[in-house]
Amino acid sequence: MNSKALIFFMVISFSCSGNSVSQDSQSTDLPLEIQDSSTSIEDSTKTDPKEIETLDVSTLEVSHSDLPADTSSNEPDPDASSLDTTSPPVDISPPPPPQSFVPNGYVLEWEDTFDSPEINTDNWVVASLRDPITGDLVPGAKGDHLLNYGYAGYITEEDTYVEDGNLVLRNQKRSYEGKSPAGDFEYTSGWVMSMHRVFFNKGYMEIRAQFPSGDKVWPAMWLISEDLVWCPEWDMWEYFGFRNELENQYDNMGTHLCYDGWPNQKWKSNWLKNFDAEHDCEAWHTYGFEWTEDEARWYLDGVLVHSISAISLGSNQNLWPNEDMYIVLNNGQRTDSPDETTTWPNYLKVDFVRLFQKE
Repeated sequence: MNSKALIFFMVISFSCSGNSVSQDSQSTDLPLEIQDSSTSIEDSTKTDPKEIETLDVSTLEVSHSDLPADTSSNEPDPDASSLDTTSPPVDISPPPPPQSFVPNGYVLEWEDTFDSPEINTDNWVVASLRDPITGDLVPGAKGDHLLNYGYAGYITEEDTYVEDGNLVLRNQKRSYEGKSPAGDFEYTSGWVMSMHRVFFNKGYMEIRAQFPSGDKVWPAMWLISEDLVWCPEWDMWEYFGFRNELENQYDNMGTHLCYDGWPNQKWKSNWLKNFDAEHDCEAWHTYGFEWTEDEARWYLDGVLVHSISAISLGSNQNLWPNEDMYIVLNNGQRTDSPDETTTWPNYLKVDFVRLFQKE
């Protein structure tokens, strides 16, 4: 495990292969114009720690009079030997790689492209909130497989896997008997985290991903402190199919900062409203997050959609995150959300995760 501290510009896209970087240690409103929301809210569920004109041939009527006269004869064509009857070459080159939107001045430090048949456990803790090596648990977790009871789904290994070069985090609606915590669950979900394996302290992260949609879903890509405290927390991209306390209750993507430590945590929240309606959750997008010493920026396919600054925290700007933080990627279902428009199973798919730091 590399002990150096990294300063990254992290680029995330929902799909990532890599080496460990080092060891130590989700909520706004805007239809794609930049909006800084200074309202702090308490997230009660986290209080513990995408023209070709088509011709309809069925409507065509073709008679012999429409066809050209047959001018062929049985005599050989003297020019036939000069004709090239071979097929044109077929382009079998691979498609271009997914577009990246790395800001100037950053270089790639680490990546996972999920090209191996299994999840790389040098990079990720799989389907557990507990690091199997150190025994460390995500702060506030109610067990090894449930962060808190705001989540309806029990995290399982069978819902956390690699397929076709993508990390797949699956939501299922099924009966499941949990052991940590013990109890009966109606849903299961997938989760990976890079605790004590891969983390960064400022930089740019890019993730290429597909989100699920529906009123019950609660997938996210976020950052937690390596120091095993809560907060700070960066909710880089946190999708709520439904959240009852919002004026616009359905279809919101959150881009938030939680700062100060529990139980005095404060939220700098922002919502991208009608996210699925405007951008199609289930299409591939490149999700970018840049974190610097005094500002954070969120990019969707290279377009800046939100930013906040340390100054916006007012008298608390000294609480701007300045520490190593690890990555969490999870699908999920929200306990307090209805289940009327959600298709089961559904998936959060990640093509790659890439971390960048300043040159």
